[in-house]
Amino acid sequence: MGEMDDTTLAAAWIVFAKRLDTAEAEHDGAGSSDSGDEYERAGDTVLMLPYDDPDRAYALCLEIAGRTDDPWVLGLMGAGPLETLIRADPRGVLDRLLHDVAGRPGLREALHHVWNSNLPEDLQRQLAALRGRTN
Repeated sequence: MGEMDDTTLAAAWIVFAKRLDTAEAEHDGAGSSDSGDEYERAGDTVLMLPYDDPDRAYALCLEIAGRTDDPWVLGLMGAGPLETLIRADPRGVLDRLLHDVAGRPGLREALHHVWNSNLPEDLQRQLAALRGRTN
């Protein structure tokens, strides 16, 4: 299978994340995907994108946030690729988010799952403000 376009990758990653939720709820892995399937590859790809292609990872976070309101999926995105992006370039990513969070409640929800303890205080305040924005 070749590289997935962003729309396909976002949809596959959402399925991957939901499977993790099912596996977590069942505590036996029965809901997890088979190793090597397209959803597993989507999971691996999205988690590595912040390191390999930060701009694409950011765009993919926007795509995922626009496709689902599932709190589990958005939480995984926030604690995963979005948090990695913010840690790598906190000022740059938070500045981008300032413009992109408006009208995207899923993105705001994901921001609630980003750990900010390693950020300077001014950026912690900026992240807190972004989490609370409603428009």
